[in-house]
Amino acid sequence: KILTFPAGFQPLGASWRKDGKSILLTLMKQGNSDIYSYNLADAKLERIFAWKSLETSPQMSPNGQKIAFVSDSARPQRPQIYIYNLITNKTERVTFRGSYNSSPKWSPDGSQLIYERQKKGFFQLYKYTLLTRRHLQLTFGRYDSEKPDWSPNGKQIVFSAKKKKVSKLYYISAFGGRAVRVTANDNRIAETNPVWSK
Repeated sequence: KILTFPAGFQPLGASWRKDGKSILLTLMKQGNSDIYSYNLADAKLERIFAWKSLETSPQMSPNGQKIAFVSDSARPQRPQIYIYNLITNKTERVTFRGSYNSSPKWSPDGSQLIYERQKKGFFQLYKYTLLTRRHLQLTFGRYDSEKPDWSPNGKQIVFSAKKKKVSKLYYISAFGGRAVRVTANDNRIAETNPVWSK
């Protein structure tokens, strides 16, 4: 199905809501991006936030009660990660360090988030535990580690890392440790945006 939007809106990315009948997506209009809910049956749009800042990368929690997203509301062009509670209508800021935090992904049980943070010029992977509010750095190389995704059992994380000139896929324990390369493809072939099969 081809999705249609009102004139002037540019879609930037989307993810499924728990009901499977609607999606969360980022729409750009006149230089500002906001997060919307889009009903697939009637193409009805509902804006989730009415902030003046940029909001992107919405991710619905497994229980359908929370949305993790990225916003530069605290400081322009320095995005941080937030969680919006659909039950209480309250928003909680998750990250406070780093000039650029992005790509939040919920763990299968909804107790943790994996995300990217730019540190000393490179993107590294971090894990955030909601109960303790603690952040654990998982990657440390002098190269970008990006686009993480959880394994279905929540024990491993697959991601792309640009150790040389071309990105390759790796997986790592959700508790940290040594990253293991997934494929043995030609080094000239770029591998990005991995998604773990469910």
